[in-house]
Amino acid sequence: MKDWRRPQLKKRRFLKAYRQYGADEVRPRLAEVVKGAEFWVALAVGAGLAGIGGDSPLHRLQAGQVDSAIITYAAIAFGFCLAGLTIAITLPDAAFATELATPENGKPPSRTAFSDLLFVFSWTAVTHWLVIVLSLLALPLLRPDAPLIGAESSVYHRFIVGLTVAATIYALLQFLITVITLSQVGNVYVQHIQRHDPDD
Repeated sequence: MKDWRRPQLKKRRFLKAYRQYGADEVRPRLAEVVKGAEFWVALAVGAGLAGIGGDSPLHRLQAGQVDSAIITYAAIAFGFCLAGLTIAITLPDAAFATELATPENGKPPSRTAFSDLLFVFSWTAVTHWLVIVLSLLALPLLRPDAPLIGAESSVYHRFIVGLTVAATIYALLQFLITVITLSQVGNVYVQHIQRHDPDD
């Protein structure tokens, strides 16, 4: 007999999957994402870079070289986030997983430390996926040997570079948040072990 109390994983078409992730995971945390300093720092850096005029040290960099470096970094970070997400889902310590999945007082059941941890990994992976997509789109749109930003750069060129750099800076800062979150989870796990140490 089928256990209707057990959550069912459904196969979803890609558009439905995006909508579901946006509605269930991103929308409840959207205010936190937009209010975060990393979001505004990334926008400021991207806009500032796009607005640079005249010669600058960035004039010596070729757009193709920078784009290739960004793609390489984003692909490595994307793989790290997927691996971290997989490990988090398969936590070997059931008691610790239960502790993380227990809602705190005053918070909805869907917002637990465990769900927030999974979101940090998945959101960081999504941001790096976006960086990869933007960088791949930029390759045919910009001349590989063109300066990254120069006095002669068109508005179109500046917009593409500014958008890609803003997304990259945001992904970099989000990756740092993921590392810090892992450290915090590690500290919580140490406290969990100390509380449940049979030798105490």
